[in-house]
Amino acid sequence: MNSPRSMVFRLLLLISILFSIPQVRAEPIVPGYQHLAGSPSSAGQVLLQELKCFPCHGAENPFPVKRKTPTLLGLRNRVKPGYLRSFLENPSHEKPGAVMPNLFEGWADREREDAIENILHFLYSLPDEATRSNREETDYDIAEGDELFHTVGCVACHEPRRKSQRIEDEFGEEIEWEREEPVKEKSASISLPDLKRKTWLKPLARFLMNPYNTRPGGRMPDMKLSEQEAGSIAAYLLNGEAVSPKVMFEPYPDRIEKGQRLFHEIGCTNCHSSAGKKEAYSLKAPALSDLDLESDTGCLSADPERGVPDYGLTDTQKRDLKIAIKERRKEDFHPSATETVRHTMASLNCYACHKRNGMGGPASDKDPYFTGGWSEEMGEEGRVPPD
Repeated sequence: MNSPRSMVFRLLLLISILFSIPQVRAEPIVPGYQHLAGSPSSAGQVLLQELKCFPCHGAENPFPVKRKTPTLLGLRNRVKPGYLRSFLENPSHEKPGAVMPNLFEGWADREREDAIENILHFLYSLPDEATRSNREETDYDIAEGDELFHTVGCVACHEPRRKSQRIEDEFGEEIEWEREEPVKEKSASISLPDLKRKTWLKPLARFLMNPYNTRPGGRMPDMKLSEQEAGSIAAYLLNGEAVSPKVMFEPYPDRIEKGQRLFHEIGCTNCHSSAGKKEAYSLKAPALSDLDLESDTGCLSADPERGVPDYGLTDTQKRDLKIAIKERRKEDFHPSATETVRHTMASLNCYACHKRNGMGGPASDKDPYFTGGWSEEMGEEGRVPPD
């Protein structure tokens, strides 16, 4: 018979084991990367760009499409502090597949917590230039948001939230439609974080109406939604939780100053701007041409040391990056027009909808959702985006 003392001891032992297990970072998800799996060099070139390797390693991007990171202005009015605090500590834990690396690998717990809190206060001190809406938060239709999310193209990049799609047949009757063919390939969906934990209705609706305002890189396209449509999708994604917070986070001046200094010291300015304009790079890593690709060091290390960004790369991603870097070192490295088009389409994830030269098009797990404005009599040509 187990005594209370032995049971307590076992419980404490279990807790200590659980907390001693290191958190495993999920690999960064770059959707277009999957489409180039048959060409490691091309796939690696996309990773070099999408993971923002060029600013730190002092290299030029040979392709015209650039990777721009989200603006940080007005962050306090669209992201809840609890979410941002946790995201800074471990990006992929809050958003699986996040391309932002963990910058605090190897830091002591107390030191890391204090640094993150200082950066949080600094980020929440930045001004906001967003346009406000006076529309009431209760005016939106969750059912409409559900329908729009699964028909206007959201699920081409994001994971569907239902198994099949309702469409109208040739007689105008609604039917439940799902392709009979088995799923042959699983697309690399861009995961959504816990949106109720991250934001609230009005800023999410504003983002859906004009994603370029906060994410100028163009990876999230403008779907030309009306204010009503954007609000309904936001209400659907938030499961109807629309109430804005009543108490706003107030940053402390002393922490703002410390956070601003840290923001530059640990290399945030290499990817982000805190002033609405380009800032000087603060982190200088070895040039791509000087990297020892045979050593287990730096960003490609299995266990990056303190001060080195931890992306949580898979062995395949590391291999492709090394191949791409070696390719760049060749004197005759000049991407052709065909390579440039392929790189651009992969970077912007055009292949999620469109097929070109036998590459891309809706993956079989997303194919049933390409039904917006379509009826059976239109055939496949009227349902699937053109090559």
